[in-house]
Parts: sequence; C-alpha cells; structure tokens
Amino acid sequence: SLFYYDYKDKQELQFFPPNAQFPNGGWQLINAANATSYGAELEIQAKVSKSVRIDTSLSYLNAKYGTFIVRYVQFPALGFQDLAGNKLPLAPEMKFNFGAQYNVPLGSNSGELMFRGDFSWTGEQFGNALNRDGRNLPATGDQIPEYSLINGRIQWTSSNEKMQVALFVRNLLDKYAISNSFVN
Repeated sequence: SLFYYDYKDKQELQFFPPNAQFPNGGWQLINAANATSYGAELEIQAKVSKSVRIDTSLSYLNAKYGTFIVRYVQFPALGFQDLAGNKLPLAPEMKFNFGAQYNVPLGSNSGELMFRGDFSWTGEQFGNALNRDGRNLPATGDQIPEYSLINGRIQWTSSNEKMQVALFVRNLLDKYAISNSFVN
C-alpha cells in the first residue's frame, strides 16, 4: 500500500518545567501548523504447507514538518526555533517484521498446538520535534536508536476452538530497547 497525509493545523504536546503553579511541570498543546507524511508498506503472508505459515512486512515512512516555529518553554535559551523539515516524533523511516508459525494437530479430540516466533526491527527515530542529535546533551539527545525484538508464543486450542491456553514471551532475548525518550 502507498499513502500520503497532508496535515493542516497539526498539534503537538509540549512539556513545560516545574513552576510555582505546577510544581511537577506539565503539558500544553501547541500548534505545529502543517506537516506531511508519505510512505509505503508491503505485507506478505504465505501458507507454506498445511502446518507452516510465514508473514513479513516492510515499511518506509517520510514524515516531516512543513511549517513549525516554536519556543520550547523547557529550553528558553534556544529562543524561537524553525523546525520546518524536522522529522515527526516517533516516526521511524524503516520498519521490518517477520513471523513464522507451525501448527501441530494433536488428534481428533485433543486440539492443536501452535508454535510462533516473531522478529521485529524498528529504525532510528526522534523522541520530539527538535531532532537534536546528542551533541551537548545527555546520551543520544532526542534520537531513539534502532532496535530489534524477538517474541515467542506456544498456544493450545481445543478441538471445538472454544478454548485456548497460551504461553508467550515478549523480548525473548531480554534486550534493552528504547522505544521513547524525553530529554529535559
């Protein structure tokens, strides 16, 4: 599939630091004017045999602000910033997924076992609209590094398909992955 979005009057949430009225800080809605997003996604599903199924997907995304002039209250020293051309937050350019499933019939009244594994990779992205690369900031700045995850699932389904019992593991290799960030 191909897609194109043209956002008008796009709004973003902006964190503001603690002050006398809000000792824990807070969030305010700001107008980002406009942005565009376009891309493509390819999905393939295949039943390789009576017992084996595979699926995969690949997506490309180009999501950027058109007009966005803002003064970030948590970074007053930066003054007004023209963020036109910056990438939208949490919008990775590339994503990839692959899954494989194996079904084992257990007999006429015993149901079926299903074994499934999934691999997903998410490309680098930014945690906010400033798109700072980490110079003079803690860690990687606003950048969220690419990451991959492996998940697994074993499921029993009754022969009448009215009952299921499943065991699953997310992040099977227990890898550390940053999926969002906030730099104060």
